[in-house]
Amino acid sequence: AEMRAGNLAAAEIHYQECVAIVERADGVGSPRLVIPLTGLGETYMRGQMYLQASEAFQRALRLNHAEAGFYNAEQVKILDGLAESYLGMDKLSQANAQQRVQVQIAERRAGKASPDTVAALQKLGRWYSRTGQYPESRAAWQQS
Repeated sequence: AEMRAGNLAAAEIHYQECVAIVERADGVGSPRLVIPLTGLGETYMRGQMYLQASEAFQRALRLNHAEAGFYNAEQVKILDGLAESYLGMDKLSQANAQQRVQVQIAERRAGKASPDTVAALQKLGRWYSRTGQYPESRAAWQQS
């Protein structure tokens, strides 16, 4: 709520407190940390603190992978945040990788010709277009 209201300092404090509570109760490897770490990453993104955002998203992603595996659909929001944080740090190739892996997730889960994979390719096409990578955008749309 604090983040949505634009009170980023308060949101950061609350997310950090939540992380600390879960770590004390369940340990630093708890999958329950994924949600507050993702929120913390989003808060940092809104404050243009891209390095801190990427660190929060990376930790959330590691915990997500440990709990649900490398090809779970629940990680998409984390991957999007991580891509945006990399983009904010002018690390376009790393940002692109976070978007491309989403296509791989859809292909693994539903198959190459599935509506989910088509949607992931279309999302990738929009990403490439938004970031000025027009040949890559065209290729992603042609694959979809």
